[in-house]
Amino acid sequence: MFFQSFFPTVVLFDKVPEISNKLLDLCNSYIDKTNTNLLGQANFPSTLYDQLSVEVNKESLVIETLEYIHSNYIKKILMDRGVFYDRSKFGNPYGFFSDMKKGAQLRKHSHQDCQFSGIIYLEVGDEVPELIFHDPRFYPKFQTSDFKTNDIIPVKPENHLLLIWDHWLDHEVREKTNDQPRKAFSFNI
Repeated sequence: MFFQSFFPTVVLFDKVPEISNKLLDLCNSYIDKTNTNLLGQANFPSTLYDQLSVEVNKESLVIETLEYIHSNYIKKILMDRGVFYDRSKFGNPYGFFSDMKKGAQLRKHSHQDCQFSGIIYLEVGDEVPELIFHDPRFYPKFQTSDFKTNDIIPVKPENHLLLIWDHWLDHEVREKTNDQPRKAFSFNI
């Protein structure tokens, strides 16, 4: 596990192969049943806002995964920030599965119904789109002929990669141009 500085905050990175391998089987079973596309984007089957969402979040593996994330990561993030961790101050965490197909994309957005958001990449092929984080600050960026401040930071998806970030951090996924897999478990805590 490590933290990487992203603009005025940090993003947590870790590899969780045991969890992602178990979640992949569950993802495949639910994605085959869903009729919903992630945030209305075509070619992006998802259990978010699907009638299956409640069922997904009652799965013991999903409950255990969200609790593991809380206990092992959220608590650490807050304690590293000098903030007292109180589990009761969080609402109900939830997660959802998605399977990004060719032609799908996610526009720039953030999550307002939680304190932290995250993703676990379950199955990732070659040359799938990066998760792109945007600098939220609205001030002129420092630039010279030799230096340019980055307004975005891309993260290449990898099998078993877990990322956690502050809910307000804008992010997007540009259009997928191939048929390689990009299956994920996303969550809000």
